[in-house]
Amino acid sequence: MGFSVVTWARTFNGVALGLLLWTAEAAALEKPAGDIVLTVGGQVSETNAPSAAVFDMAMLSALPQTKFEATTRWTDTAVFEGVLLRDLLEAVGAEGTQIVATALNEFSATIPMDDVVELPVLLATRVNGEPMKVRDFGPLWIVYDVDGRPDLQNLQTERKMVWQLKELVVR
Repeated sequence: MGFSVVTWARTFNGVALGLLLWTAEAAALEKPAGDIVLTVGGQVSETNAPSAAVFDMAMLSALPQTKFEATTRWTDTAVFEGVLLRDLLEAVGAEGTQIVATALNEFSATIPMDDVVELPVLLATRVNGEPMKVRDFGPLWIVYDVDGRPDLQNLQTERKMVWQLKELVVR
């Protein structure tokens, strides 16, 4: 049996999340008006394209936004902004135990659902207040909040920080 983000959230967040889930269920995924920047497929129940949910930047920006400061191997300390991966996966009704993240250059990494639930894993759309361009890791970058977490400061975590993200497949 796969792990459900929605089931976890209901178990640990009680009534407050019940209202959030009601809101998310009431608002079906719209079709993107702009260029598609992300496709989410696999074990998802909310779709707006054949067998997948597709998003443009405006749709991602309409989801709850988070920001944190982090230092990566590729950047100095920077402020990353975007949607928590758990919020995105909840919006598409994801159920599974892992997510395969694929970049524009076909690099892929597998992210355990436990990471998404337990850690602030961000689907960053902006860095230091600016939208990211393809040449600067964008337009989407999965970023772990590794500052202050020595257990996350390793090659295994870095490998999961997929930049130039184009697709997520929930398994």
